[in-house]
Amino acid sequence: MCDEFKCLETVDNDTNVVLFRTKSKFVVSAREMVSAQSRRKISATETAIFRVNLEEGHPNAPVHKDAVRGEGIIYGVFLKKVSDAETAVEAYFLINPKGSVPTSIVNSMVEQQLQCFENDIEAINKIWVVFVLTLLFNYWIY
Repeated sequence: MCDEFKCLETVDNDTNVVLFRTKSKFVVSAREMVSAQSRRKISATETAIFRVNLEEGHPNAPVHKDAVRGEGIIYGVFLKKVSDAETAVEAYFLINPKGSVPTSIVNSMVEQQLQCFENDIEAINKIWVVFVLTLLFNYWIY
């Protein structure tokens, strides 16, 4: 369902402005959202990812002619390392897709979002480890 997810701007090591766009499906137009996404380390085993909707959009993301600009009201993902082979995922979403979207399509989008998390956990954890090592290295230099 996700047609595009790209970084529009890097604000700092933990924060990016991102564009998320879905494909159109049957009679439902594509949807897109522009958000500021931030990653925060809560503890040695927990990481949180939050997105805040940017109503004004972004200069690098004009509204696509075939898409409806939705609104991400609440977006929070909590990742907790249970073991070297397991990560617990807790996610909260409240999204106004704007316009009419059939329930069956909403349900399939939620299932696909879970699959995306399952596929991305390893990559997210690797990115965090590299970031922590970079911070330690920078601290040691100064």
